[in-house]
Amino acid sequence: MMDIVQLLKAKKVLPFNSVIESVNLLSKQYDIETYLLKTNKKYILKLNKKSTNQLTVLKEIYDDLREIKCISLEIYYADNDLLLMEYFENDRDYIPATYDYELLANCLSELHSKKGIHYGYRYSTYLGSLIQNNKKTPSWIKFFLENRYDYYLEILLNRSMIDMRRYNKYKNFREVIKENLTEPSHPSLLHGDIWRGNILINRQAKTHTYQIIDPAIFYGDNEYELAYIYQNGTFGRGFYECYNEINKISDEFWDFKILIYQIIPLMQYTILENKFYLREIDKIIDYLGRV
Repeated sequence: MMDIVQLLKAKKVLPFNSVIESVNLLSKQYDIETYLLKTNKKYILKLNKKSTNQLTVLKEIYDDLREIKCISLEIYYADNDLLLMEYFENDRDYIPATYDYELLANCLSELHSKKGIHYGYRYSTYLGSLIQNNKKTPSWIKFFLENRYDYYLEILLNRSMIDMRRYNKYKNFREVIKENLTEPSHPSLLHGDIWRGNILINRQAKTHTYQIIDPAIFYGDNEYELAYIYQNGTFGRGFYECYNEINKISDEFWDFKILIYQIIPLMQYTILENKFYLREIDKIIDYLGRV
């Protein structure tokens, strides 16, 4: 704790005369440690253990999203070493119910209603410690194949996480995606990393309030986000029914996209965690290869 207190004082992060009561570790995820910092008020403190711009990018994302009510926590300070942000009361043990699905579907639809000109973003973002290449592209299919599928496939090979047999299998499957994936009507702004751990729910208010934290934004097919949520088991089917009432979900999503889009987070988890997820990618490719 002493090192953290000294760091905060050296950077003059806190208001003058603030007395630090406690600093408690909440989580360690890849290169980022997250703490609950208590003075006369509560803060969330993130420390970066690597020399990257991940925290300053996160601040820039929050600045870009300040109009989205459910992704609107205030960032008080950020540099490459630390980030100090607003605290939001969260019921960790609560499992979202039907009531929450409607409100969360509205929240996500508000985000997805932000239309872009190109797919990608004006800067790259991070998923965990992994860079998301957001080079702006006029075509979703081209962006998905080059900036997601090819990009992570090459990382898997270069880090010796797959052999040449598997690499060639995945490379050949690229043509199946190219031939069958269709262009969405427009680029939609996506959160990029929605899973249960990034959804904060405060039930102490008269109505539940929400914050979806740690965004990794880019413009893409809104149904990519739906597949990402499905892959993580974040919400039940009721969420999709609520979302469909606001934004029509295509038949192609349930027939094809929901499988294809899951390949990317599975690649990301393989790189970040372990090779277990490759088996899930194989199942998807083998299944669609038979259809």
